[in-house]
Amino acid sequence: MSLAFVLLKCDEGYEKKVLREIGQINGVKETHETFGPYDAVVKIETSSPKQVKQIFNEKIHGLRGIRSTLTLLEDY
Repeated sequence: MSLAFVLLKCDEGYEKKVLREIGQINGVKETHETFGPYDAVVKIETSSPKQVKQIFNEKIHGLRGIRSTLTLLEDY
């Protein structure tokens, strides 16, 4: 199983919209708005790192309102 946390920096005012959209993606287990250097954190659980990459590349990357991301991946 693979577990990933994606830290998001969002354009001002887009945080809630981005998290609503991401929360509907299969494999996304949790979304949280945060304060500090990052605006949100997303928890993804899949059966392989390849699936995490696929979710990120095909469904999260490029969403309107996301300025930058940092992905932390644990494969166990």
